[in-house]
Amino acid sequence: MDYSQEGVDTQLTDIGRRSAEAIKYLIPDVYGYIQSRVDITRKTIFEILKQSDRYGELEINPQMFLDNVVGAIQRTLNSLLVEGVQYERINGQAYEMTLFKYEEIETYLSNLFPVSDSGKTLFNFIPVDSEVENEFARDCEADSNVKFFFKLPRGFKVPTPIGNYVPDWAVVFENDNRVYFVAETKGTLTGNYSGTWSG
Repeated sequence: MDYSQEGVDTQLTDIGRRSAEAIKYLIPDVYGYIQSRVDITRKTIFEILKQSDRYGELEINPQMFLDNVVGAIQRTLNSLLVEGVQYERINGQAYEMTLFKYEEIETYLSNLFPVSDSGKTLFNFIPVDSEVENEFARDCEADSNVKFFFKLPRGFKVPTPIGNYVPDWAVVFENDNRVYFVAETKGTLTGNYSGTWSG
């Protein structure tokens, strides 16, 4: 560029050409990477990636893309876990509830809850593991809002995206078409509580 009183003038002195090649990253095992960090099926991973419609980002920076996918799945699973827990009152007591072949067992008579209202449960006696479970059964039987309840057999599991849920009880409320599963009924200083999930 030449500067003068008349203004600025330009003169071509050279022509050059440069080229740049895009860096190609190796795409890792997408399913294996995600499954090693989040316990979900390959089919679920496929559906998540398909519905996200963001395959192009995988080729740009595979590691960042996969880490972002894992983070998003973990956050969603955590929110599902929190949203799936609620507390219900049964005969005045608060129990943590969750939406939802019986085995023959041998036990002592003192470990059985005698059923008064046979229309609300499966058997004449319910096996209970503690005084709190005994109280829970009594509350379910006494509460008019509880339509049906029963103790689930040992080993009963409900598969969820974040692992198996192992409830102790199943409860159905009047005017509700869902089954509530109750887990870990315990006694605390503030009363009784249990973990629940519904479906």
